[in-house]
Amino acid sequence: YAYAVQALGTLALDEVLKIRIALSSTLKDHAHTPPKIAGQLARDVEREVSEPILRFCAALSDSDLLDVLKGHPATWAVEAIALRPKVSEPVSEAVIRTDDVRGGMALIGNSGALMTVGLLNQIVEKARQYPEWQKPMATRAKLPASIANELAEFVDASVRDILMNREDFDDEVTEEIAAVFRRRMDF
Repeated sequence: YAYAVQALGTLALDEVLKIRIALSSTLKDHAHTPPKIAGQLARDVEREVSEPILRFCAALSDSDLLDVLKGHPATWAVEAIALRPKVSEPVSEAVIRTDDVRGGMALIGNSGALMTVGLLNQIVEKARQYPEWQKPMATRAKLPASIANELAEFVDASVRDILMNREDFDDEVTEEIAAVFRRRMDF
């Protein structure tokens, strides 16, 4: 095993891009990928190498993902992490802190991304300056009614319609959202 890991480590550092791409595409789906190798490939500056690992490799720890979010020079890395099948709360928070619009949209639309109510509140506040985040927030599953009401305070009519037509809100919540819009219109 040690020799295999050493050989993979050597390949992960290879100067030939095709070799690193082949290694990345092979290891992204293996649950037993050595974490050190996954980390090396995730930090590669070439998108074709690091994106598959960032998006799919289960061997990457949260600390690896947080490190990549702090130091990777490309914004596509944020989006790749946001699109992972499962994103923990700390990683979700780090994605939102990057203020990357596409990455934020991807995370908000990802049903496998765990988010606290506090993070949802932060997203709503940021959605005032990032209108692209408003529709994904309105369609997010298990959206708390308090968050929907906050969102209703500034979104346009198309997002209001999404909020009003959600099947998971009862009549009382829908009426509260409608009242927020009426107050806005009256003002």
